[in-house]
Amino acid sequence: MIARSGWGPDDAVLSFSCAPFGGHRVRAEVLKGDPMLTRNMLHIHTRAGAFDFYSGGNYFVIPPGYGGLSSAVNSTLTIEGADQQRDPARDARLRRIDLADGYVYAAGTAAEVYPSEIRLAGWTRHLAWLKPDLIVIADELEADATLEEGRQTVWRMNYDNRANEAEVSGLTCRVKPRQAGDGRQLAVQVLEPRAMALSATDLRLPNATWTMCGQLQAAATDIFSRSRQARIVAVLEVLDGPGKPCGQAASVEGSGVLGASVERDGVTRAAVFVTAGRRDDQPLAFTVTGGPKLHCLVFGLPAQRGFAADIRRQERDGRTQYAVTLVRGDAMTTNAAGTLTVTSGDSIQK
Repeated sequence: MIARSGWGPDDAVLSFSCAPFGGHRVRAEVLKGDPMLTRNMLHIHTRAGAFDFYSGGNYFVIPPGYGGLSSAVNSTLTIEGADQQRDPARDARLRRIDLADGYVYAAGTAAEVYPSEIRLAGWTRHLAWLKPDLIVIADELEADATLEEGRQTVWRMNYDNRANEAEVSGLTCRVKPRQAGDGRQLAVQVLEPRAMALSATDLRLPNATWTMCGQLQAAATDIFSRSRQARIVAVLEVLDGPGKPCGQAASVEGSGVLGASVERDGVTRAAVFVTAGRRDDQPLAFTVTGGPKLHCLVFGLPAQRGFAADIRRQERDGRTQYAVTLVRGDAMTTNAAGTLTVTSGDSIQK
């Protein structure tokens, strides 16, 4: 999937990949028993779930370039110490896409591309681009058992380290041009799990003296030690210049959802993703934290279905919390892709 905010020099472009190694057509032919297509695949990258992003003249999130074949050098996940397999028979695919004027949503599933030894039962990557400057990435993971084997899971994001430098502080990083005062910056905030450690490194091929690119790595050990379900949530925000602070980001709380909100100048924008196993006939309840105005996009609901929203607002620690409950009704309707817009003007109660 490739989407853009416009065609001018200050616009942005986002891409998201989620397909079998070599693509769907190669997989179909391999499953038919044709081995010929696998003989010329030495230059294909394993990058299910990978994304790239360009904004205002800066290619912030990039593919690794020549030689970067492993998923470990792409902007995707290492899960329980394992990277993706170079096997066209293993399936990965985009499950939902919603391309709108003000936002883009894509969800892909790719658990099958990892080795069976790590006992991964499910992986869905949700990606929402709230144009032109905010991206929310949420990974929904499930194992077939609780595991505690000392293995690391790593969230990866490549950046152009020739044009940019990465400044890491806790679970936040600024990717900024090396030329002082030279245009936009990209702020990256890892929200979940809090046990992750964020770092930046240069990627090199074995025995090479040159670097392919830089890479942000958010790592955690034994993410399935307490539960079969795990999640990783991160926010990417384009900042207009070096002096601009990051927006206040927070995870969306609730059963059957994951996502994030970012508040800037009193306006809270939120992306809420409905999880794969949630039943459609149940009310959907979640809490968004932010400022006095709310603009929330809920992705992954049934298409063309009517809903009513009950929104209860309260102030806590200087911030506004919106407790949102969606039930069947006729006040608002999801679009053809199952996306619903909820704002602070919809049935608010204090």
